Amino acid sequence: MQTCDARTLPPKAQEDLRRKAVAAVRGGKSKSEAARLFGVARQTIHTWINAYQARGAAGLRARRRGRKPGGKALAAKQAAVVRRRIRDRHPD
Repeated sequence: MQTCDARTLPPKAQEDLRRKAVAAVRGGKSKSEAARLFGVARQTIHTWINAYQARGAAGLRARRRGRKPGGKALAAKQAAVVRRRIRDRHPD
């Protein structure tokens, strides 16, 4: 079976897939068997098992992906240095 990109699934479906895969491994299947059964990479199963062992069911919940809102801005001193370098080097 080919692996799929589980990131394309809706968050709820991702959670269900993780729970089912972890339950399969806890029920006696090997990580390789679970990976084939659910169409994901073996390393992905390993990651999900580790998350479950560390945080329980909360470790399998879908989280917001990507950069955190409001990221880091330059400090005033850093911004001044950038402006000065652009101004002094004529970035035409």
